Amino acid sequence: MLGLGWNCCFVAGSALLTDRLRHHERARVQGTADLVVSVASAIGSLGSGELMARVGFASATTIGMGMALIILAVSIARITSRRVNESIA
Repeated sequence: MLGLGWNCCFVAGSALLTDRLRHHERARVQGTADLVVSVASAIGSLGSGELMARVGFASATTIGMGMALIILAVSIARITSRRVNESIA
């Protein structure tokens, strides 16, 4: 299920990115985005084994949850500020 969710999000994100770009920008930006995702995936895959070996499952889960909560908080703050700015304008 994780792979299916990843693929759905990745394909949808790629489609949204391509939809927002001008024709002459698409190949360069899409290639850069794919490279960044691939490098991040490789670092995460390689680093997860080392993280588990050093700190254990419980600590790795706590670190992951903390990072996810930070990302969630930043996302909510950006959405809220965007809505406030749109309602003012």
